[in-house]
Amino acid sequence: MKKLFLLGAALLTMTFAYAQDNEAYVEQDGTGNDATVTQTGFFNFAEVYQTGDDNTAVVDQVGDENYAGIEQIGGTNLATINQTNESYVNGAIIVQVGDANTAETWQSFFSEGNGSITYQEGSENWSLTYQTDDSYDNFSEVYQIGDGNYAEVSQGVLSAGNYAGILQVGNGNVARITQAFISEANAAVVIQEGNDNEGEVDQSGFSGGNIAIVDQLGDGNFGGIYQGPFSTNSYGEVIQTGTGHIGSITQFGDSNFASVVQSNAP
Repeated sequence: MKKLFLLGAALLTMTFAYAQDNEAYVEQDGTGNDATVTQTGFFNFAEVYQTGDDNTAVVDQVGDENYAGIEQIGGTNLATINQTNESYVNGAIIVQVGDANTAETWQSFFSEGNGSITYQEGSENWSLTYQTDDSYDNFSEVYQIGDGNYAEVSQGVLSAGNYAGILQVGNGNVARITQAFISEANAAVVIQEGNDNEGEVDQSGFSGGNIAIVDQLGDGNFGGIYQGPFSTNSYGEVIQTGTGHIGSITQFGDSNFASVVQSNAP
């Protein structure tokens, strides 16, 4: 795992300076593993490390100066990184430890300067990251520890400079962040510790400079923040401790503030 994280510094700085055209490195230890790397363009770099059985890794790069890194330890994991259709200077890392996890990162269709990190530890977790369709300089990070969690980040369609962060620790949690359709410089964070929580943020549609935070500690909670379309420089937070809470914020316009704090304490 150290190999990927050392090279991950290039992803964080988004600087690429490799000596020769395209480079790809695959290293596998186990039985029934499958790795496929396809590169078309200049100065693309891909590395795949798989330890265990029946893991599958797919990297497809069509463009210039893209970086893709995949490491999987365990069994029947699936990781896909797609950087195609005129994509440039994008970086993506996927690390999966456990069994039957799935992660997909799409940085394609005229995307440039996007970065994505996905880490999943456990079983049957699922993560999807989309930074596509004329998206620029967006960054996403997803960390899931436990079983049966689901995370989805969408930063595409004329989006630029957005940040999305998801942390889920537990089982059966669901998190979604959407910052797309002409969105710029928004930031969204969903943190869930417990089981069967759901957090959702949507800051899309001519939205910019918004901040949204959903923080849940407990079980069976729902938190949603919706700032857009046509929302700028607004702030929303949903903080939940305990079980069974529902909190939702919807804001249109400029420079709004909303906070929802919920707990089971008397």
